[in-house]
Amino acid sequence: MDTSLTSFFRTGQLGPLTLGMSPAEVELELGPPQSRSRKFNPLITKYGPLELTFWAPRSRPPQLTQVSLSFIGGREGLPPALRFDDWKVFETMNVQGFERFLNGIHVRPEQILRGDHESSIVFPSGLVASFWEGQLRALVLSRRERDENRAPILNDELEPSVEEIQRQLEQAGNALNHGLDSAAILLAWAAIEAVLRRNALRAGYKGKLRVQPTVLIRELYALGRLTKEEVQVLESARQKRTTIAHGLPSAPVHRDDVLQIIRLAEHLVTR
Repeated sequence: MDTSLTSFFRTGQLGPLTLGMSPAEVELELGPPQSRSRKFNPLITKYGPLELTFWAPRSRPPQLTQVSLSFIGGREGLPPALRFDDWKVFETMNVQGFERFLNGIHVRPEQILRGDHESSIVFPSGLVASFWEGQLRALVLSRRERDENRAPILNDELEPSVEEIQRQLEQAGNALNHGLDSAAILLAWAAIEAVLRRNALRAGYKGKLRVQPTVLIRELYALGRLTKEEVQVLESARQKRTTIAHGLPSAPVHRDDVLQIIRLAEHLVTR
């Protein structure tokens, strides 16, 4: 598991945490929280400087909708799973030091908002770094910021046919055969997302579930429609696809990465 802040900036994943997780899934990864709000909706749990907000929409189980990491008061109480290997201490960091850190990990912001006292930096992943008087105060990722394209609710009428998905997989294979690995993984991921949505529709989520890939994957895993190994393959490919799609430095894409996604898509579409 990648426990770097670099991954948080690039993909919005903080160690084992992704938006859409349930409180039980989070506790399985991080252990019991140090504090928990009395209010259930929203439910707020804290692990030292880490604050997690869960929201239960329309009688559905609560889901992680916001991750907030404070840089005020040190990192005492932070779970072992989030002991970052690329940011050793929670030292006071000003804008200039933060920019040097970003240059070192080759991450570029999408937007910079400046005010008289408060400023913020927005990243393609949806992560927001907030500053007060030039000092870093927090990193916040929320469902509102991360909602990549206001994804529509699942609907049969909007979904590609099996034939269209198969053609897209063929295009991914053709790109791979021509050495265009990055293009191939983008095409293969588009096809696998469509396959995941089809499986969610078959599971009865029509009109109920938005097409956030991480939510789809976790919902299908909970229903037994994906194995743990398949989830790991999907998550690895999703991270690489996200960095490539946003023009960020990415871990190398290997031929096997794409072939795994193509084979998994073919398997799921006929399951």
